[in-house]
Amino acid sequence: MTSTAGQQRARFAALDPLLPPSPPLPPGEPVEAGGAAGTIAHVRFPSGSWQRLWSPAHLQILSAVLPLDAGTGMSALLSSWRERITLADTEPDSSCTVTWPSRDVVVARALLDHGFAPQLALAVRAPAEGAAHIVPGVTVRESTRGDLEEIVDLRFEELRYTSFVGHGVVRPGAKALLAEEVRRGLQFGGRVWIAEEEGGRWGW
Repeated sequence: MTSTAGQQRARFAALDPLLPPSPPLPPGEPVEAGGAAGTIAHVRFPSGSWQRLWSPAHLQILSAVLPLDAGTGMSALLSSWRERITLADTEPDSSCTVTWPSRDVVVARALLDHGFAPQLALAVRAPAEGAAHIVPGVTVRESTRGDLEEIVDLRFEELRYTSFVGHGVVRPGAKALLAEEVRRGLQFGGRVWIAEEEGGRWGW
């Protein structure tokens, strides 16, 4: 039996009530297998772009609606996807990505069995009503133009660390690309908050 998008949303809500509703399948190359349906989106970043600091040049991104037997459905989709990649020309600077709720452990098992490894995780916490988040000795404030250099330095250290343990790549001109990203974020992306510890240590 296949699962509708509505059934999948209900399943996600039962797994974790803090998950946002899953959106419809985005545009992309359609794929179906084992009662599951999905789309594969292809994203390419140009040479010299700041996105390549945090990503390969070519991304294939799978989105899926799985049957009630979600683990088997995901496994079938991944097998079909692998066959397509094998038949196509392989690009060395590329990766395959799936975003999925971590509490869906049967699907996590299928991803691991097909060679996927976790890269990023987003955690949320619902504070108690009226609770304040206060850390002694730490001041949280909105950034100013005077913080640009420190923010760029922090972003570079994050990139350098991620290059050892994750998906970051310290490409030529990385710091200048990060500075461009930070300036654009400060100008168009809204607020950036700074956490400043006593003694001049920074967090971002």
